[in-house]
Amino acid sequence: MTKKELIVQKAIELFARDGFEATSIQKLAEASGVAQGLLYRHFKNKHDLLLHLVRMGVTQIAATLQPYHNPDLNFHEAFKEHVQRCCQLMQSEFLLWKVLHMTRQNTTLMNTLSLSGDPAQLIVKPIRDKLRREGCKNADMHAWMIFSLIDGVTSLYLVHPDQYPLRKMEKFIIEKISEYAC
Repeated sequence: MTKKELIVQKAIELFARDGFEATSIQKLAEASGVAQGLLYRHFKNKHDLLLHLVRMGVTQIAATLQPYHNPDLNFHEAFKEHVQRCCQLMQSEFLLWKVLHMTRQNTTLMNTLSLSGDPAQLIVKPIRDKLRREGCKNADMHAWMIFSLIDGVTSLYLVHPDQYPLRKMEKFIIEKISEYAC
């Protein structure tokens, strides 16, 4: 693991545990076992580091949406793959997704990072486009409803990971979506 990768990993851990505001550059450097100067060599400041983490997360989220772009999959098949990918990443990248969730909930931080646009559009658009290609009437509202369902599951799991039945909910949602019609 490179020093930069170590800094990124420690930032994910500290931001998820203590929050962005409560994590100082000094604390990050100490946890990473590097001098503060090295941290600044890789990232201009703490906000730049958080922006790097957000970009990592957006890349993961975009990857979960790829099934909607596959012309060989119908909506139900694409949705099933999307949900499975999300649930797998929520578990394997839990701390990063928690940082993303915490960041998204903080409007001031989103504005500071120049992320004032609606991040939900990243998810809604491919769902809506797939539904439109399949002739769904009012695809926009259906896509927002589906996003709300996925967002709710994600939020509940990230806030209450020990109590939320993620894998059972994953199976239940996939089962129910097979009965879904626009």
